[in-house]
Amino acid sequence: MPAPVETPGLAGLRLLAHPLRLRLLSLLTAQTMSAAEAARELGETHANVSYHLRRLHEGGLLEVAEEVRVSGGRARRYRHDPASGPPALATKPAAG
Repeated sequence: MPAPVETPGLAGLRLLAHPLRLRLLSLLTAQTMSAAEAARELGETHANVSYHLRRLHEGGLLEVAEEVRVSGGRARRYRHDPASGPPALATKPAAG
């Protein structure tokens, strides 16, 4: 049995269904932050915030503003532009 095809609107709702993702979008609308910075600000673990930032980025709700060199590697700094049209929330217009 094939896997059900998910509509773009439903995918966007699932992406926004997690409360931490909503908090991250709110936080990253005002400023650009890395996962470590956002984790400290929100009192969450770095691993948890990194996971949810990746999901939001893959869904088109965040963009990578810059990559900065940190001890031992590089950190991505993300931002959310509420005026952008995220593909994850795209829906077909209602037929009328």
